Amino acid sequence: MPFGTLRVSGAAMAHKIEVVVDDKPATLTGETKPGSQVVLARWPTRTLDPRTSLITMDAADDGKYQFVDLAPTEYRIFALPSDGARLLNRPGALDRMLQSAKKVTLSAGSAQTGNLDPLRP
Repeated sequence: MPFGTLRVSGAAMAHKIEVVVDDKPATLTGETKPGSQVVLARWPTRTLDPRTSLITMDAADDGKYQFVDLAPTEYRIFALPSDGARLLNRPGALDRMLQSAKKVTLSAGSAQTGNLDPLRP
């Protein structure tokens, strides 16, 4: 099958496929407390389990983080202390964090900067 071709089986369960083709991806950078985990989620989440729409990374030793090649859309972003990431598995913790997360709207080719204070789940 050639690259870029998507074959869908008629026998497969119904699924929604969203394809974003853009030659101008966005970038999101910033600073937080060194060692924090930074969590970025497309908003609104489109699945029953919001964890499937998360991108996570650990902040560098100087607290800097950078997300690149992002689709232009709305996101929620927050940081967790290094010892707080495991607490996201508690029932309802991720939903609460997403509700209090910082709102970010990225347009094609944009580069935004945002500093974050780590939150407690």
